[in-house]
Parts: sequence; structure tokens; C-alpha cells
Amino acid sequence: YGQPMFWNYGFLPQTWADPRQTDSATGLPGSSGPIEVIEIGSREHTRGEVTEVRVLGAFPMVDAGALHWRVIAVDQDDPVALQLKPAMLDEPWELELVHAVREWFGRFEVYDGSVLDLAPQSAALRAISASHQSWRRLRGGQAPQDGLWIGGREDQQQLRAPGQVQELPGQKSLE
Repeated sequence: YGQPMFWNYGFLPQTWADPRQTDSATGLPGSSGPIEVIEIGSREHTRGEVTEVRVLGAFPMVDAGALHWRVIAVDQDDPVALQLKPAMLDEPWELELVHAVREWFGRFEVYDGSVLDLAPQSAALRAISASHQSWRRLRGGQAPQDGLWIGGREDQQQLRAPGQVQELPGQKSLE
């Protein structure tokens, strides 16, 4: 992006936004990428670090006519995680952070001249669940690959049986 970020930025593995499916709330197609995460905890993570997060909400943003979900989350092990709740995104000190995220991404991804409003935790979890199901279809061969590398055959065989997304303490299963 060419500008410093004041939060950790990554993605949720085993998610894929299918460009052939439209989001029911916006009517926009998926981005053909994973769900991205803005982690707002108190420490800087190292590149490539895998971290369990608690989902707080999400920004639905648009780039080139495709919907990109940007999940707002906090590291499950961060001392701040115990203090943050999804409803707190409405608190004044959190609004500053949410505003900063909207402004930062708003320079790059715009929907009809504005960034879409922050979606609640429930909408974020629905988007994560839907994109996980899309990823399973892609990996299982039920969705066209369209040039995407999806791993080897041995990986695909393991996906034929129904699986579970790991359930974190205090979170509901996505399956």
C-alpha cells in the first residue's frame, strides 16, 4: 500500500471469496481472495506469524467492483483482548481506531464514493463462514479454479469428508 499501518494486517486461512457468488447485503461479487484481517491488539506481530483472533466486526470494502471483507479482530492472547468486546467498537476511543482504519483503507477501496459502514460481529462471522464454505468447494473441485493454485491431490482428498473449523474459546463453530 505504500503507507505505514498502525495495526497488524493479514488474512484468514481456508477462506475464499468466490467471484461467482454475490453478497446478499451488497449485491457485490467476491474478490477471489481470502478474508483479510486487521488485528488491533497491543503488539506488533512478526511477518508470517499465525495468531488466533477474536472477531469484533468487519468493514465490507470494494475494490474494482468486488467485495473485500476486512475483519477487525484482536489477538486472543493479547492482554487487551479481555477488555475488548464487539459492542465496544461504538465507544469513543474505539471509534478513533475504527475511523483511522476507514480513512486509511478509504483511500484505496471505495464504494459509490464512500467506504461501507462497519458491520457487526454477526455479519463478520457470516462472511467468514460463507467464504470458508466457498474455499471448501474450491478445494474439493466443486468450483472452477480459473488458474488458481489450490494445492496437491492429497490435500484435496482430505477435504472430501466434512470437517470443522477450529472453535476458539468463547466462539461458536462456523460449521
